Amino acid sequence: MRYKWLILIFFIFTQLVAQDVDKYLALVRAGRIGEVRNTLPGLLSKFPNDPGVLFLKALMTVDGESAIQQYRSLTKNYPDSPY
Repeated sequence: MRYKWLILIFFIFTQLVAQDVDKYLALVRAGRIGEVRNTLPGLLSKFPNDPGVLFLKALMTVDGESAIQQYRSLTKNYPDSPY
C-alpha cells in the first residue's frame, strides 16, 4: 500500500513539473523571455534532470553551438520525452 502512495505522489509531482514547463513555453511564445530567464536558475536547481527544464535551458541559450549540444543531449538521454 505504501508503494502505491509513493507512485501516486511521484506521478502527481511529475505532472506538475510538466505543467510548469508548458506554462514557461507559453511565456516564451508570448515574448516574455525575460521572465523565463529569471525563473530558469530556480527550476534548474530544483529539477536538474527534468527533460522539460533542460529543454527550456537549451531554448534560452543564446550561443547556438551550446544550444545544439544541449538539444542533442536531450534527444540522446530522454528519447521518449515530448520535449
